[in-house]
Amino acid sequence: MKDGGGTTPYREIQASDEDIQKYVEQRILAHARLSLHVQTSPELREQIITTIIKAVDGMFLLAKLHTESLVTKTTIKSVRETLKNLPKDLDGAYEDTMNRINQQTVDERELALAALTWVANAHRVLTVKELREALAVKAGEKTLDPDDRPEISIILDACAGLLVLNDSSSTVRLVHYSTQSYLDGLFPDAQTDITRALLTYLAFDDVQRYADRALAGDKWPILFEAKGKHPLFGYCGHCLVHAVGKPEVQLRDMILNFLGTAVKWHSPMQWADVLPWSLEEWPLASRPLWVAAAANLRSIAEYLLDHGAAPEDEMISRVSTLCVASFMGHTEIVKLLINRGASTKTACPCSALRLASTQGHAEIVQILLENGADVDADEPTALGGAVQKGHIKIVRLLLEKGANVNASAGVESFNVLQLASQRGHEEVIRLLLDNGADVNAKGGRPKGVSQADWQAELEWVRGMMTLDQRRRSICDAEILHLDPDSNAAPGESGTALYLASLKGHTEIVRLLLEKGAEANAVGREWSALAVASNKGHTEIVSLLLKNGVDVNAEAREHGSALYLASMEGHVETAYLLLEHGANVNELGGTYHSALSVASKQGHTKIVYLLLENGADVNFAPGRHGTALYLASVEGHPEIVVRLLEEGADVNAMGGVFGSALSAASKKGHTETVHLLLVNGADVNFVAGKYGTALYLASEEGHTEIVLLLLEKGADIDEVGGEDNSALQVAIENGHAETVGLLLEKGANVDEVGGEYNSALQVAVENGHAEIVRLLIDKGAARDSEQLCSALAGASYEGYTKIVRVLLEKGVDVNSAAGNDGNALQLASEQGQTEVVRLLLDNGADVDAVGGEYGSALQAAVKNEHRDIVHLLVEKGANVNAATEEYGNALQVAVENRDTEIVRLLIDNGAKVNGYDVLQVASAAGQKEIVQLLLDNGADINAMGGKYGTALQTAVQEGCTETAHLLVENGADVNIVGGEKESALQAAIKNGNADIVSLLLSNGANVNAESEFGNALQVACLTGSEEIVGLLIVSGADINGAGGEYGSALQLASARGHSEIVRLLLDNDADIDAMWGGVGTALAAASMEGHTASVRILLEKGANVNTVNQYDGSALLMACNNGHTETVRLLLENGADRDINVMGGEYGLSPLQMASNNGHTEIVRLLLENGADVNAAAKKYGCALQVTSEEGHEEVVRLLLENGADVNAGGGEYGSALQAAVKKERTKIVQLLREKGAKDKEVELTEKETGSEDSDYISPEESEVTGSQSDSESKSRSLE
Repeated sequence: MKDGGGTTPYREIQASDEDIQKYVEQRILAHARLSLHVQTSPELREQIITTIIKAVDGMFLLAKLHTESLVTKTTIKSVRETLKNLPKDLDGAYEDTMNRINQQTVDERELALAALTWVANAHRVLTVKELREALAVKAGEKTLDPDDRPEISIILDACAGLLVLNDSSSTVRLVHYSTQSYLDGLFPDAQTDITRALLTYLAFDDVQRYADRALAGDKWPILFEAKGKHPLFGYCGHCLVHAVGKPEVQLRDMILNFLGTAVKWHSPMQWADVLPWSLEEWPLASRPLWVAAAANLRSIAEYLLDHGAAPEDEMISRVSTLCVASFMGHTEIVKLLINRGASTKTACPCSALRLASTQGHAEIVQILLENGADVDADEPTALGGAVQKGHIKIVRLLLEKGANVNASAGVESFNVLQLASQRGHEEVIRLLLDNGADVNAKGGRPKGVSQADWQAELEWVRGMMTLDQRRRSICDAEILHLDPDSNAAPGESGTALYLASLKGHTEIVRLLLEKGAEANAVGREWSALAVASNKGHTEIVSLLLKNGVDVNAEAREHGSALYLASMEGHVETAYLLLEHGANVNELGGTYHSALSVASKQGHTKIVYLLLENGADVNFAPGRHGTALYLASVEGHPEIVVRLLEEGADVNAMGGVFGSALSAASKKGHTETVHLLLVNGADVNFVAGKYGTALYLASEEGHTEIVLLLLEKGADIDEVGGEDNSALQVAIENGHAETVGLLLEKGANVDEVGGEYNSALQVAVENGHAEIVRLLIDKGAARDSEQLCSALAGASYEGYTKIVRVLLEKGVDVNSAAGNDGNALQLASEQGQTEVVRLLLDNGADVDAVGGEYGSALQAAVKNEHRDIVHLLVEKGANVNAATEEYGNALQVAVENRDTEIVRLLIDNGAKVNGYDVLQVASAAGQKEIVQLLLDNGADINAMGGKYGTALQTAVQEGCTETAHLLVENGADVNIVGGEKESALQAAIKNGNADIVSLLLSNGANVNAESEFGNALQVACLTGSEEIVGLLIVSGADINGAGGEYGSALQLASARGHSEIVRLLLDNDADIDAMWGGVGTALAAASMEGHTASVRILLEKGANVNTVNQYDGSALLMACNNGHTETVRLLLENGADRDINVMGGEYGLSPLQMASNNGHTEIVRLLLENGADVNAAAKKYGCALQVTSEEGHEEVVRLLLENGADVNAGGGEYGSALQAAVKKERTKIVQLLREKGAKDKEVELTEKETGSEDSDYISPEESEVTGSQSDSESKSRSLE
């Protein structure tokens, strides 16, 4: 054994001569050349063994090296000469081994030296894959050639025994620790060589891609992928560790280039457990100086500073360059940064001084303080960090510099004295107290922080510290996490004395008391005495008591000090407290008294102690019951005996189960039950919802206790629990032995309650076969109805054993359980194959009618239980039996798309032409089933279902492949089906060009009509240009009339399918044909405002002025519906010639129509194009009158501006003014009067007529002021 530092003496374990002989013989056999020499000269074996044993003097390593020195010898003579010159010590053996390595071929020598360099200088053990990969890296290359990886056996042979392979871990190591010391001086450039190889490897293009992916967010998967494809990647995290020192000079440019991209490597290397990669607070952008400082690359850092790098970067991360250097303890870099201008006062979430103090870097702390670092600048302060880790030298240094001795210590707002007390740093505490620390200061949750936020912060801290120990956070490292009393209120978490008492730091407690600590100080939850008692720190308890602490201080919810000591079983502490006057019956704690909690926990000695000191044995103020109850529920018989001896009330009520006897019976504590019964416990005592002791024992199957209770007179049929008896609850929980005992003792099998109808039902529904047999044998089921119900229930649940028992007991296999059906139907429904087989083997009627699905076969088919379908069919089930709701089995199978069952049913005689099975299969697009049905005689043109034939069904559901199949099998393509349309029209309506083409090529009548018109009209309705083209090519009548719109062109125009309009016109559609209710195609397009279609029609020569008797001209329709652009286009193409022509249902001009509907822009267009502003219709008057009536103020204004006669007569109300007044259009009335509308003339005209029924409204009556609302009238529809 040896200590790496060389200060601890060590001793080599001496190998025996016998062990060395066995090893040498083994190695001779293992090496072919040496073995051949021994076979040629047998005496050579003994010479080798004897010589090596004598030379090594029990040193096994030397024996190994000497043996290896022989294996390469080519002659027997050279073996003997080597034996004559064996070195007597390790150094000689190593030197001899290195000479042999250097005498190898150039390739072998270079391989051995490179391998030894890597293994001797690696910062962890290398795997075989890593070493092979490392040796394949060539400086200056951009990729690695896999064929350049040397085999491990070749590597080991070349190293002449200096490397060994660990097969179990696939790692390579030096043969002995002493080998490291020997090799250290042989490879002066090892760090440079390894650094060069690692940085070269990371520069490979395929390795670089992993860093780029990590930056893009593909973080964790790439780590495993990279290590799998590039074995050396897992070690590359050590590249900066190897780069420290000589490599910084020898590989400066290479290292600088890498540092420029190092940020992108942080994510994939973060989990390598190597600093600085494992730090979380890396810069967000490339900062080579920061990385150099973190990695202790002093020469590189100086070079960067010399070439313009700022010693104080902007806050690019949570920590500055100076901070990270201080945290890592890189003293020379800290000096360098400060000398180059880095400020020790720069704001940073984690100050350099605090970090250095926390990590114990005293020299750096001194440097920072000498350069102006503020000792109390941050909270927590540097002093808190030093105190946390017990760095006494730094604590002294900070205090000398004026650090606040009562400052906060960390995130939990403890001060430094409290922290030192919790951590047990006695020397630090003395120093703090000597410097004025407040010995009674309290800490805890900061003022103003909610309990929820406080708890969340603590949980976050705990999570960060346990999430992954390999991830190191600079700032989190200084979080001062204290574990006690996290629920404390601000300033109430306890003093330093409390914390020292909690952790059992006796000497610190003594020191604090000597310095005046308040012994009775109480936080929110605990006092120092309470926590020391709870932890069993007896010596501290004694100290506190001697210093006047109140032994009976308010107990609060956690109990008194005596309660807490009793809860944990600290006998000495409890004795000490009692000796100092602790109240043995103090109320407090979860179980309310010290005796109760000690009894529950089974602390016998404390129970005795408390009773000897006057504890009230029957004290039970809370819901947990007496001490006797608690001892009984936990099964502590010795305590039960002692309590009974002290007069405990054996029948006292309390606790969850009501009494001590019930609790012990529930928990199965037989000895305790016996003790309680012997001492007078009431065996039939009922307390609470759990019932008697017998019920509770039966529920858990404690047969021995059940017998004991029955022997003591327990009422066997008492109902308890959920209105159940002991027998019922035992059955429910499957306790056969207990059930047997209860039945033997006369339990009433007919006494049932709760949700069950019988004891047998309880056993069946819970799957207890043996109990079912037992109950039947005991006469539990006296009528057939119960037995039938039991068989049905067991079959449904798949309880095969119970079904077998019931059948053995003679239950009718075909009996039905009401509307649910019989056992076979229920088992078939639920897929209980073994039960179905058993029922059939026992004579079940395979075709019995009943249940939800009608028969067992339909139930099995509907629920896709194929095995059961096979079974039922094999047993002769009628495959054509049908029910009203589900049809026959074949229909159900087709609906389920179950080809296997369909085939099975057909093979067994199922009729393929009933219940629309072909339509069902076609609707689901089940080609295989469709073909199967057709192959077995299904009528391909049979009508049925919603759509008619199978072909129409497939077309309606869009099942193209099925439609092809049906057509190929002779389906009639022209039959009109359920939707009153042919398959062709259905395909067109659904926009399925493939099926349309199929049908047309197979004789579909392209001009057949339905209620939607012909096929071409349907295509124009849906807007499929492709289908329209297909139909035209197939001879569709382009001008065929029918349907709502009359022709295909009108329909396409009305729907706005402009390209179809063009296509139809290109194929000679009659452009001006008058069809349907809208007139020409141009009128249809204009009415709907499809400007593109209007433009095409006009380009193709449509008559712009054709008038439909009912709706008028295209212009009139466009004006009516407010299609401004269409109106503009029509006017530009000659519609202005008849701009004043009146027409349509109401006999209005375009201007009147637009004015009536309030289409201001169209009115303006019409006026600009010469519309007569005063033209009047007989009934409705002029444009001004109709728009005034409808309340379109903007149109009224526009008409007046364009010369409308404000006093023109006519219309329903006589004038525009009268119309506006009548409809209460306040603003329009005012506008018309402003424009000269005359009330008097109207009045005179009305008076001269002498009409009593006149609608004339006088000016006085028409005075409509601003106080009246401009109510809207119902617009007269001119559609």
